[in-house]
Amino acid sequence: MKKIYYLIILTVLFPFSDSLFPSDLSSKTVTYSNFSFVRDVASTISHVYFVTTSGIIRYNKMEDRWEEPLTNNSNLNQNDFFRVYPDRFDSKLYAVTSNGNYEYDILFKSWFPVNDIPIVDNDYIRLSPPDVMFPPAGELYSPDGYLVDKFGRQFGFETIIDDRSGNLWIGSWGYGCAWAPKNSNVIEHLPYGLLQDKVDALYNDNGTLLISGATSGAYRTGISIFYPDDNWFDYIESGVDGFFDRYDITCFEADDDYIYAGTELGLLIFNKESFTIERRINERNGLPGNYVYALELIGDSLFVGTSKGLGYLNMGNDSLSYIRPQQFSNIEIYDFTSTDSSLWLATSAGAYQLNFKSGLLQKFQDPYLIIFSQALQVEHFDHKIWFSSETGMVSLDLESGETIPYKNLKPRFTRNSIAINDKIAAITTDIGFKIIYYNRKNNIIEREFTESDGLPSSYVNTLLFDGDYLWIGTDKGLTRFLWNDPFRVD
Repeated sequence: MKKIYYLIILTVLFPFSDSLFPSDLSSKTVTYSNFSFVRDVASTISHVYFVTTSGIIRYNKMEDRWEEPLTNNSNLNQNDFFRVYPDRFDSKLYAVTSNGNYEYDILFKSWFPVNDIPIVDNDYIRLSPPDVMFPPAGELYSPDGYLVDKFGRQFGFETIIDDRSGNLWIGSWGYGCAWAPKNSNVIEHLPYGLLQDKVDALYNDNGTLLISGATSGAYRTGISIFYPDDNWFDYIESGVDGFFDRYDITCFEADDDYIYAGTELGLLIFNKESFTIERRINERNGLPGNYVYALELIGDSLFVGTSKGLGYLNMGNDSLSYIRPQQFSNIEIYDFTSTDSSLWLATSAGAYQLNFKSGLLQKFQDPYLIIFSQALQVEHFDHKIWFSSETGMVSLDLESGETIPYKNLKPRFTRNSIAINDKIAAITTDIGFKIIYYNRKNNIIEREFTESDGLPSSYVNTLLFDGDYLWIGTDKGLTRFLWNDPFRVD
């Protein structure tokens, strides 16, 4: 009641916000990370809670589906959770962290500190590993409490509980969540979350997200495939079968049949049905450079930006060639986007426009010199082209020729990522990301978001708009931010 009372008082005293953006991201975000390391499991009548090293996730066992993870609090480090205590009707939820005890408030969707955790009404029981369990085909179970997968990797069962209805719920160390339904002891995996936390490459394939990044420090690696509408994941795992090595994936493209993945060692082409690699392309096959920064698919033409120039793969006749080898020799092609008439390139030598019909190559002359020695990313929205550099961003109106600079950035040591829609522009900064409400000619509003605002990390690598949401890729997972909050006062 006290919390509701305080909320009413605050609403009366401060009925409107002067800020265009919320003061804290936490109530408008959810972060998806590597949830495969499970510390604790608890059950209610309708849900199962898994405490992982990246936060608490919740499975709706009545509807056989995952619900959104409880990772929207900026006051708590998500890897600090160790135990969770829900009551049987999900009306109370308590957790033990390295910094004390907390209660989850459903109204505020946030954790609040408490001195002690009361005894909750629940009756699930913890079990030792059964002598016999039946894993999926190709896997082995040991009564010592671990699973061996088909690649020979061993994963310990950290926690097993019986929810008193005959179902066993299992949390493993490194292989995520599982269950054994109705006294069968038949193990079924419940995959959820990212293979690896670091998100460098992010692509929207008609509503499905392709997610990957650098493999350093991750036990399981590869491509995480996320279906946001259904809230479930699939994986193309690397480094396990001798065919898909542990590549650092830098970028994606896709069509109806294939996923194209740019890596540090060339281009990989995956069959969407089998999740297998059908083709590998690198310098030995005619690619200008092995390190692939960017991909752009236009019809049956795939443009490949590499560390040593621009490649062109014609899927129609299966030919691979260089584009402008003299101008782009040993030039890094970081990014590109296309309009009906041209390919726009962000390179280590500046920004360029390549006209499809005439073949004419022109360098963009930025009057503000923000895009001078190099351009790091380029985006196209409506009738404007946007370029980023280490210190700022420039928009070019293709109809009027007007350029508008956005300079208020500190230099970054990694490439700036930008995302554009019809209202706002987002760009990564040295401590998070900045949103610019650019379409207000006389009142352009800017706001920078950092860890203190609820980001899981200040190292933001990539941004992607998806309707009312902004996807934020960091070294600690993928965060979905409701930037277009309908309750925000503009």
